[in-house]
Amino acid sequence: MKTIKGILTVTFLIFMLNVSAQQVEGELTINNDQRTYLKIGDIKGESNVINLFNAFREGDYEIKFNFGGKYPPQQKPEFSFFRFKTTVKHNGKTIKTIVREPMPYIPGDMFLPAEAFDFVHILSTYKQEGMAYMENTGKMPNGDYEIVLEAIPVKTEGRISKGIIMFNIK
Repeated sequence: MKTIKGILTVTFLIFMLNVSAQQVEGELTINNDQRTYLKIGDIKGESNVINLFNAFREGDYEIKFNFGGKYPPQQKPEFSFFRFKTTVKHNGKTIKTIVREPMPYIPGDMFLPAEAFDFVHILSTYKQEGMAYMENTGKMPNGDYEIVLEAIPVKTEGRISKGIIMFNIK
């Protein structure tokens, strides 16, 4: 009985060493910067959610996800799961935060579409003083905006630096 307990304990410890030894490090950037200020006037001259979305789709702004891993010598690099979290703030106040279900990614560089995050959805359904996309105006309310994009490792240690998008609507 003690032998079985000993074998199970050693097996568990080896498993835990392998799990805790997997680490990821990386960053999310927008146009190669972790903090990017968008000039809304450059987005077709309007403060419209659709124009913001199109600016990302057409490549005016690019979201890049980069990560690498540290693995034990006996283990080959594998894919890692990440939850993408989007937080949108208006005039310093959080409008909404959405966290997506985990998705697998392999180490390296990759460009992500705006649809990988939820800022277009949050902005398009945000209502303030009668202005919102759902009311067919498409215009964003005046003020300072901050969009925080995060990739959170799941069942893996490490950290991915946040990407932050800022802009002002006048």
